[in-house]
Amino acid sequence: MVAEASLWELEQRLQSQGLDATAAYDDRALQPPFAAATQAWLHGASLALAHAIVSSTAVLDLSDVVMDGSMSRALLQALLEQTRTAMALCNWEGLWPPQLHGGRVGAQACALGGAMLPLHANFAPDHDVFLKAA
Repeated sequence: MVAEASLWELEQRLQSQGLDATAAYDDRALQPPFAAATQAWLHGASLALAHAIVSSTAVLDLSDVVMDGSMSRALLQALLEQTRTAMALCNWEGLWPPQLHGGRVGAQACALGGAMLPLHANFAPDHDVFLKAA
């Protein structure tokens, strides 16, 4: 599932067709001659992401999901739209579908998320304090 939604997968599709793999990260991805490979990737990626979102929601009761990455904003929008369509085809029995949002950070999303971990570990409230017995 992770491989399907990875930009690495799109790079490999482009490269296998003799196209510049770096187009996966800019506006060329949605233009000829890259568009056919990109559309095939979008289809598989959106199905994989929809499945991951449904599974995560079943466990975590998510209300919102933010998707972001190193891709162009136009490709992100296309991925969001196709993922919403794929989510509509999923079985949501007993679940509330979360709202899907596009992020604004882009290529730095992963690094910024990782940078938050030390802050959270050192300054977030200790929820276990309320659960300890006297």
